[in-house]
Amino acid sequence: MQRNRDGSSMSKSEKRAKTALQPVQENPELDPKNQDIDLSRPSRRSEGEPVNVALVDSSQTFREGLVAAIQNHSDLRLAGQLDLAEQVFTREDFSGVHVCLIDVDLRDRSGIEVAHWLKEKHPGLAVLLLSHWDWDVYLVAARVACAAGMLVRSTPSEELINQICGAAAGPIYSPDQLHRIRLWKKDVGDRLKKVNAREWEILWLAAGGYKNRQIAEYLSLSENTVEKYVTRLLEKVRLTSRSSLLAFIYLNHLDALIRLPDQRRYLYVNPAADGEECG
Repeated sequence: MQRNRDGSSMSKSEKRAKTALQPVQENPELDPKNQDIDLSRPSRRSEGEPVNVALVDSSQTFREGLVAAIQNHSDLRLAGQLDLAEQVFTREDFSGVHVCLIDVDLRDRSGIEVAHWLKEKHPGLAVLLLSHWDWDVYLVAARVACAAGMLVRSTPSEELINQICGAAAGPIYSPDQLHRIRLWKKDVGDRLKKVNAREWEILWLAAGGYKNRQIAEYLSLSENTVEKYVTRLLEKVRLTSRSSLLAFIYLNHLDALIRLPDQRRYLYVNPAADGEECG
């Protein structure tokens, strides 16, 4: 049985937390770049030091392809790979990692939440979000979470590698992406900023397919009260019907944020917190 330094035995969860972000060493003799990575080092890189990269992605196939590309690049070094958000939350020390790539759609939680948590815990860490979809809502959420950028998973591996290298030096949002974020603020963001907490609950439940009667039961309200909330919500987002509200939600992919904790969803489309203070 493995023991801690104080002699006490380690639980299975403690073992997983301790080993979750260890370097991948499928063939360590042939791959010395991935050995002996000291995760206690600060995130700042010395001149000429390789960029330590961590992957958090639920697709083993995608990870394997990107790992191979990282291992074949002299300026990068694999710091480890995880496939679940919970493995990130139980891993306390990311100080030796320079760039962390996170899948937006992790199996257990939203990668946006993971990115935000990592940036709060490790401000010097560059976080890149990965998504199958090039949606503006993900760009805005990435910016709010202080991520260094948002990349599409179909991007060729060579370009992904270049973006990883760039993220180690600072944010990599393209002028087009920043323009799209500004347009979101002026249109969608401006229409959402007056929506209060209860109306947001109504909006998310509507996005989930709930009818007024079901929403009333879920929130312990009368159906008449829910109808009034829906009416006020429509006025604030400048729409005239429930069908147009649903179209607005799905057209702008607001439902993509449904996996975030209730109290976090509004944050990531709040035009007053667009992440510009992150650099």
